[in-house]
Amino acid sequence: MTLPEPPSPTIRQLARAVFPTASAGRDRPIYWYATASEALAAAIQALGRTVVWFPAYFCNEALRYVRRLPIDLRFYDVRPDLTIDWEILEREIGNFRHSSLLVLVHYFGCPNHTETARDFCNSHSIVLIEDAAHAIMQTPGIGCASAVLFSPRKLFAVPRGGQLLMDEHLAGGLPGPTASNSSDIWGWAARRLIQRALSKAGVPWHFLPTYRHPPVSGSAIPTGNGFHACVPYIQRLVSVAEREIPAVIAARRGHYLQLRKWCDQQQEFQPIFTDLPSGVCPYVFAGLVKTNVEHWVDILRSKGIPASRWPDLPPEVHDSSRFPWSLALAGRTVLLPVHQSLTEDQVERMGELLASIGALTRK
Repeated sequence: MTLPEPPSPTIRQLARAVFPTASAGRDRPIYWYATASEALAAAIQALGRTVVWFPAYFCNEALRYVRRLPIDLRFYDVRPDLTIDWEILEREIGNFRHSSLLVLVHYFGCPNHTETARDFCNSHSIVLIEDAAHAIMQTPGIGCASAVLFSPRKLFAVPRGGQLLMDEHLAGGLPGPTASNSSDIWGWAARRLIQRALSKAGVPWHFLPTYRHPPVSGSAIPTGNGFHACVPYIQRLVSVAEREIPAVIAARRGHYLQLRKWCDQQQEFQPIFTDLPSGVCPYVFAGLVKTNVEHWVDILRSKGIPASRWPDLPPEVHDSSRFPWSLALAGRTVLLPVHQSLTEDQVERMGELLASIGALTRK
């Protein structure tokens, strides 16, 4: 049995996105970019601060557009529960507060104490950005910063797209995106539909090299000096997917809680978040293993479970004396899918494999 890694679109969703649809009303306008990485960099550029603070527990690939900006890029460590130690951060920011911008990440779909971050930034004249790439836009506790970015492809069956929420009076400095290439959309759709059919038929296709060792999504080196637009079809496809948000949340939460029950039976694989706050839609099931994260990922993928580890950290944070918790977390994190295209039987299969691998590690 092979499980699909991202959610798969249906023919009905793809067809409905061909025609314009009415967009849901928002408190703030949405500015679209081809990727969330571009939306993040565009927001930083528009807000105009010169010192930008990121958590050390961050995907280096997601900084590929940020690194082109004329900023002083700095990092702060996170606690084992992924929250910020505000006393340490205050000391590190020091005299840079009036020129600083803080990026707060809502890991795996869970709000990361946004009000505390907002109060800290307001009291220190720091601009706040929320990186909600792992979250659904309607998540309670997310959305009070100067800018908030989302990545629909992480939760819906869409190929790419970055959404940026920002007040109009702050958005005047946003760089305008240039036209984006849309020729690969139908190739993406064909691959996902084929994978969906193979999974339903029970065909084991996880022996393919691209499944066992998938390429990093969006890892291409940016070309040119600007940002790319999100093509209208993808915007409409996101709108179609958002109509099913209640069902998506219910499915993902159900799968998450199903896996958590298996974790209660052993200690070798434990969730980072044991509880899901009301209204939270989990991006993945993020767990910590005691040793040999690559061994866990390799075994799971060899059995058709699309597990992955935390992506490469930024090279600036590979200092265990300054970023001990971020390095420890990255070295132990295993990510499992909980998306809406999975069935209860498939999730149960994941749980059984977790238990069996845990039993082997105890021997």
